Amino acid sequence: MTILDFNNDGYIDQADVQFAVDALVGFNLTEEEKDMVVEKVFEEADIDGDKRLSYVEFEHIISRAPDFIKYETKLFFLPQIIIFL
Repeated sequence: MTILDFNNDGYIDQADVQFAVDALVGFNLTEEEKDMVVEKVFEEADIDGDKRLSYVEFEHIISRAPDFIKYETKLFFLPQIIIFL
């Protein structure tokens, strides 16, 4: 689906979003703040309420926040960076 589907199940679930938030903000937010970000993403994007984002839902939320694409690109390179650390 997308590079944010870390468990390759065809959907973006809360664990996938949590991993992305951790990668993007690191230690700059508390665990509670990161949980709130994940919760807000799903409040905004999970149209059918199934606790996971389909491609259509993901595409919808990204179209509303085009700046996210630069962060998604950053995440694409993250695994390669980790391998070299």
